[in-house]
Amino acid sequence: MNDESKRVVVIDGETTIRNNGNPFDPNNRLCSFGVLDAGKYTDYDIEYSNAPYGPQLASIRNSLENADVVVGFNLKFDLNWLRRYLGSFSCASFWDCQLGAYILSHQQEVFPSLDGCCSAAGLGNKLDVVATEYWENGIDTPDVPYAILAEYLRKDVDLTYALYQHQQEQFAQDPQLLRLMQLGCEDLRWLAEAEYNGLAYDIEESRKRCAELSVERDQITAALSSLYNCPHLDWNSSDHISLVLYGGVLYFTGREQYTKVLKAGPVIRERNAWLPWEFKGQLKPPRGAENSPTDKWDETELERINEERIAERKKPFVRTYSVAENILRNFKPKGKVKQTIELLLKRAELQKLISTYYGGIPDIMETHEWTELHGQFNQVGTRTGRLSSSKPNLQNFAGDIKYLFRSRYE
Repeated sequence: MNDESKRVVVIDGETTIRNNGNPFDPNNRLCSFGVLDAGKYTDYDIEYSNAPYGPQLASIRNSLENADVVVGFNLKFDLNWLRRYLGSFSCASFWDCQLGAYILSHQQEVFPSLDGCCSAAGLGNKLDVVATEYWENGIDTPDVPYAILAEYLRKDVDLTYALYQHQQEQFAQDPQLLRLMQLGCEDLRWLAEAEYNGLAYDIEESRKRCAELSVERDQITAALSSLYNCPHLDWNSSDHISLVLYGGVLYFTGREQYTKVLKAGPVIRERNAWLPWEFKGQLKPPRGAENSPTDKWDETELERINEERIAERKKPFVRTYSVAENILRNFKPKGKVKQTIELLLKRAELQKLISTYYGGIPDIMETHEWTELHGQFNQVGTRTGRLSSSKPNLQNFAGDIKYLFRSRYE
C-alpha cells in the first residue's frame, strides 16, 4: 500500500481555545497551520505575522487540491477550519488516522488520541508543553510564543505522518478493513460538509415555547409541593424524590440549640446543623436499584459510618433508590402516590424539553454565537460502529421540536 508515487499531504492546525476551538464560533481564529506536502514541511503563521495571509491560504489550497490523499488526525476539525478560511476546495481523497485507529481496534477504542495511538505503535509522543503550560492555565494560543507553538505543531504533523505510514502497513494485511476505512473516509467528506452548513433554527420561537413550558412545569412543581408539606424538598433532586416515594430521612441545614459550659455556668447557644425530616415509604424499593455509596454497606456499616459523620457534624448518608422513568412506570400505585408519579413523569418530560431542546439549543447557539446549529457527527464514538452525534445530538430531537428547524429556502 505504500505507493511512493502518491502525493501525500499531511495537515494540522492550531486555533484559539474558546469553546474548545470550535470552528463555527466567530470569535475563534486559526492561529497557525502545518502542511507536510510530499515530504516538504511548511509552517504558516496565520495569526502571528503582520503580513496578509492571503498568499499563505493560496499555498495551502494548492497543496490540498493537488494532493492524491490529504491526511490528518480528527480530520473533520481541520477541514471545517479550512473551509471557513478558504471557502470551497476540492480534494481527491482523505485519510483520517483517528478513524483508522478506531477501525483497526475493531471499534473497541472510541475517540482514540494521537498521543495514545503513536505511543502504542512505538512512534513517540506529542510535545505537551503548549497544553500543560499554556492552554490548561487559560492562556490562549496567540499568547503562546510562536517558537514553542511551531515546534508543537511540527511534532503533531510528523507524528500524524508516521502514524499514517504505520496504518498503511496494518491495513495492507486486511483488505476488508481497508475497504471499510476507504468508505469511512468518503463518508467523512460529506459529514464535514453537513457540520459546516449546519441547520437553520428558529431561536425566537424556541425561547417562546421554552417560557410556556416553564410555566407548566412550575405549576406541576407547585402541585407536588402541595401534596407534601415539606419546604425543603427539591423536585429536581432524584434523592429527594426517592425519599418521598420509598421513605427515608431528608437532612436539611438549619439552626439547633446546644449547651455550652462556661466558667460562669452553662449557656444556651445556637449553631448550624443538619436537621432531619422523615418520610414514610409509599412504595417498596425495586431490587437492585439502590444508589451508591450506600449500596455497598449493610445496616451495621452504615450506622457506624453515620455515627462518625454525626460526630464530625457532617451530613449523614441515607439510602436512596433509582427513580428512573422506566422504574416509575412499572409501579401500579393508587391514590396519592399514583398522582405523585404521574406529576413526576410529566414534570420530567417538560424539564427535558426545556433544558435539552427549547431552552438548551438556543443556549448552545448563543454561547457559540452560531447563526446556524452546528452539531458534530462522530464516526469513532461507539463500539457498535454506528454514527453518533454530539454538542448537540442531532440524531435525537423530540418530535414536537422539529417545526423549529426552518428551511433556508422558504
